[in-house]
Parts: sequence; structure tokens; C-alpha cells
Amino acid sequence: MKRIERFISSHDRILIGWDEILEGGLAPGATVMSWRGIDGGWEASKQGHDVVMTPGSPLYLNIYQGDPDSEPIAQGGYNPLKSVYDFNPIVDSMTVEQEKHVLGGQANLWTEYISTESHSDYMLFPRLAAAAEIFWTPQDKRNWQDFSPRIQQMLHRFERMGINYSRSAYDVTVGTEIDLNDKSLKVILNNEFPNTQIRYASGDALLDMQAKLYEVPIDMNTTTKLKAGVFKDAKMLGDTLVKTFHFHKAVGKKVSYEPKYNDQYQDQGTVTVVNVLRGGKNFHDGQWVAWLGMDAEISIDLDKNEKISQVTVGSMEDQGSGIYFPVNVEVFLSQDGTNYESVGNRWRKFENNGYSTLKDFKVTFEPKEAQYVRVKITNLETPPNGGGSWMFIDEVIVE
Repeated sequence: MKRIERFISSHDRILIGWDEILEGGLAPGATVMSWRGIDGGWEASKQGHDVVMTPGSPLYLNIYQGDPDSEPIAQGGYNPLKSVYDFNPIVDSMTVEQEKHVLGGQANLWTEYISTESHSDYMLFPRLAAAAEIFWTPQDKRNWQDFSPRIQQMLHRFERMGINYSRSAYDVTVGTEIDLNDKSLKVILNNEFPNTQIRYASGDALLDMQAKLYEVPIDMNTTTKLKAGVFKDAKMLGDTLVKTFHFHKAVGKKVSYEPKYNDQYQDQGTVTVVNVLRGGKNFHDGQWVAWLGMDAEISIDLDKNEKISQVTVGSMEDQGSGIYFPVNVEVFLSQDGTNYESVGNRWRKFENNGYSTLKDFKVTFEPKEAQYVRVKITNLETPPNGGGSWMFIDEVIVE
């Protein structure tokens, strides 16, 4: 890099490279493209080099911007419109001198999964408009509350221009709060845009303008199918959210983990695997616990003896992100919390898989009385291409 930089400089040009060029020691006149987060850009600016901030999260527009279950195929991950708008290429911890070296930012659309202009438009718009505003507008003049109505007007212009823009920002997302005392659930509905009208319906009821208006969290204590969407002028915008909240015998019960899950994935804390809400293909959705390169044991105290005949463990695979299904799930039951009996297991041989996939590992057995349920989950540990294997679990369903 240093040799090539001298050659380029001698021809009155400037070398610019992805942040890997930091690893060999920066050439004197090099500019750094910081894509593996912001750390490379921070370090380069500290050394007196110009930088372009272009972190994969949130500026890679080949990443999903909505629920992967309803989106066209993408690289994985989750970079919604608001996360793009909230990005600041100037890092708070930078000195005034470092800030001077930040040339700006860059949004990227890599096209391994994109074969048409229409699909390209869908991934670019409206996120490209959000990127333009954050790069060309001073931080103190940027405001999501102000941007939201303006970008919604811009969508009408995209439509007139024949651009196949994404409406994913209108999609309803769901969160939960579980009461460990009465094992009830509060369902929280959100949308990226403020002040939108969210309506919802349960079971077979129609989701239309006569459906209930969402105003406060929804209380649930039985298995329920919920539908929700954003409405404006008697029309639903975005996709319909459809979620089934399955109340099982372990909901809200005391859970312990050995070893503890990775700290990167703990949004719901210890109750993640017994909070009713299932995880999606976006593994950053807060509904997953994960282990890297190690097996895991999940133990659940049901408070009293229950008749049990099936335990289901939910998992996901996204091999491109280093996430692999377990190779074995084994279930143990106990009445005293000390003496455990194995009641069955589910093996799965490794298979190459190019897609993000969700899978339930069901272990069924003759009905047995037990207060304690323990699940031993075996990690693939070392995938065929090397490195460590992530193992993601969203729910342990006891029936």
C-alpha cells in the first residue's frame, strides 16, 4: 500500500481504500473508507488521514429494510429507513481536528442478489433520500420528526417517476412486555413514522378501517392471532403484520442458561425464550439469544409438576452471517431439579444452505409429569469454511 501510494501521489492522485488498509500501516496520503463499523474511520482521522464513513450498518442498502419474510431477497441483516437517517458520519468522541478529516459518507448497494433495475430501485429508495439528507445537512438541522412527513410526500413523487420504491417503513413492528407475576403479556405495536394510525384485529376478524385503533399496549393471556397495519385515507400502507402469540406451559417461567448467552443478543433478557413472541429472519429483532462456538443448556422451572409430551426449540440459520442450526437438541425432565431423565432428542445433519431459514426442532415423547425442563443444544462449532458457528434460539415451547 505504501509503495502504490507513492506511485499514485507522483501522478497527482490520492489513494483511497477500504479500512483493511489500516492493517499494514497507513500510507502517508491515503484516505480510508470505513465500512467495518466506524472504528476504522475514527482511527484514521486520529492519525491525520481523511475518511469516508460507510459502515455496513446502516449504510449498506443491500441489507433488509423490512421483515425478511415479506421482503425481496437481500444480503441479510436489518437497515431500516430510520436507522439510515439516524446515522451521523461525525462520531461524538472525535476531536475538532478529527472532524475536519471526515469528508462525508457513502451508501452502498452491492448487487449479488439483485438482477433487475426494479429490485435495485426498491433497495435504494427511499433510503437513498435519507442518506442524502444526513450527508448534506448539518446535524443540528436534521430531525426525524421533520423528515418523516417530507419523505412521505417524496414517495408520491417516486411513484409519479415510475420508481419501484419500498413501503417497508410503513410496516408495523411488534414488541412485548411480559408480567412474570401473572404470566400475562403486553403487545406493543410500532411504526417507523411518528403519528401514524395503526389498526389491529384478532383471530378471524377483518383488518380494515373499522378495526380497533391501536392506542395503548394490548393485553394478552391466551393464544392469539394478531393482524395489524398502518392506515391513511381508508387505505392500508405497507404490509400486514400477522403474528400468532402461542401461550404454552413455560411462558414467563424462571429460566437459567449454561453458559450464559452472548451479550450481543439479550434485548429481552433471560425471558427471551419464554416470552411468546417468535423471532424473525432479522436476527437483530431482539427475540433471539445466541452462543458462538459452544453448546448451550437452557433450564426452565415450571413452578409445579405439569404433564408434558412435547418440547419445541426454535432456531434459525443464516450461513452467510455465520449462523447455523444446532446439530442436536436433547430434552431432559425432572421432578426435583436434581435427577433428570432424557426423554428424547432431535439430530440434524449439517447441510449447505444459501438462505436465511427458520426451523423448529420438536421432541415428542410419552406424556410425563415434571416441574423442570432442561434442553441441551449442540452447536455445529466449526462450520465447513472455518471460524466459529453462531447458534440462535428464540423460544422453548413446552406442551
